[in-house]
Amino acid sequence: MNTRAARQYRATAQRHDNANVTACDAAKGTIAGCAEAIYHQVGGPGGKNLIGVPGKVYSYNSNHLQLAAGVAVAATGLPIEQVVHKYLLEPYGMSQSYYAGAGCPDFAGSLVTTGYDYEKFLAGVLAHKYPSAETIRQSELDATPFLSDYYTLYGNYGFGHFLSCFDSTGGFTDACKEAQVHMDPGAFGFIPLINRKYGYYLQVVAAEVSPTGSYPLSGIPEYLAVAIKTHVDAILGGHPPSYDDHMHYTPSLLSLGVADVNYMLNCKLHPTACM
Repeated sequence: MNTRAARQYRATAQRHDNANVTACDAAKGTIAGCAEAIYHQVGGPGGKNLIGVPGKVYSYNSNHLQLAAGVAVAATGLPIEQVVHKYLLEPYGMSQSYYAGAGCPDFAGSLVTTGYDYEKFLAGVLAHKYPSAETIRQSELDATPFLSDYYTLYGNYGFGHFLSCFDSTGGFTDACKEAQVHMDPGAFGFIPLINRKYGYYLQVVAAEVSPTGSYPLSGIPEYLAVAIKTHVDAILGGHPPSYDDHMHYTPSLLSLGVADVNYMLNCKLHPTACM
């Protein structure tokens, strides 16, 4: 968060990032080399200068996934492409998906997939089919309970996804805990979620393409997913509302406010404001 140590780290983080550029380059780097660079450079020599204690500090970055990939390659003896195929794509039947990057994919953002393919993944996770029910349960545990009293845009964090509590000024509330929604709001408009309470998955499959080369419409699919979710919850919650309730202002189905609408409109009217 905004501790003195974190501010000091950010002041010098640029040199760490520059040192990792070659080792973690998607085309020129390697998974093992990238993991080693992160270990030595992000945390200081040998990882001895980490500014936080596991379980007490939250930093949103890709380092954990790159390190996990390095461990997988070392443990299996397989190149990263075969690791991905054997332990992800093949078990879920994801024939239209791959990670971009020849030797060192960015596992936080380089998955190329389709709604049809990713639905297989969501269905498998929802049903606890693979790799095991216990592994999936562990991945969905709250890894950042120390953030529960603070405002966060998406909620607390599990393994590679958020325990959803969208735009909550009250922190991670009891209502969010009870809802049991696991959400992965993708920066490029691909928003999947799993609702354990009502036993369904949902995905908004969008692609934000920009003339500036970034994603100026970022945020609009996230808000769309949040808006849709309240209607799906109402339908599957045991006491579905009437048809008319879905067609106009209904307090129980209202999930977005004026500030949210203004944000989306501003992104559309002034794209560079949302880059």
